[in-house]
Amino acid sequence: GADWLDGMNTTNRVFQIWAANVPNSLDCGVPIAASRAGHTGLFDIEYSELDDPGTQRAIGKLGRQARGSWGLRLRPAQAMALAETADARLAEMPVAVLVPVPGADLAAAVMALREMSAAISVAVEVRDAEEARAAEAARADLLVAKGHEAGGTVGDETALLLVHGLGATSGLPVL
Repeated sequence: GADWLDGMNTTNRVFQIWAANVPNSLDCGVPIAASRAGHTGLFDIEYSELDDPGTQRAIGKLGRQARGSWGLRLRPAQAMALAETADARLAEMPVAVLVPVPGADLAAAVMALREMSAAISVAVEVRDAEEARAAEAARADLLVAKGHEAGGTVGDETALLLVHGLGATSGLPVL
């Protein structure tokens, strides 16, 4: 049986899911669905051109159809360019996830997003303690640990070890 469940409250646990589209895809259906389901929908435009009409249409669609927490996953240069657009839909965006690029000014990107809207939570993907320190110095709100089992550019540690190490050394929450 289920004797091990006795006394455990399994109905009040809260899980927050972040769901994103496939990179290089301008289909924002997954982020819209996640936001409507009470989670966070991220539209990954890291490899898209911000001024591309298809990218602009998809961002507009996400801004109109998202019903909860949603945001964009982007490079620091894209964040600074977005902040210059003064798009009202983007000022309502609850989350932005920055993907650090060597040599990019992460602090300027975080500041640009904050100027766009003080309500935006800025998360930064990190692959090691050095990137975590840079994210903290840039005044990010959250670290997203990207272990070597993830796709794309990754570090040497698994997400489990990275989260454990960052949790012990960082003052920021780690996802």
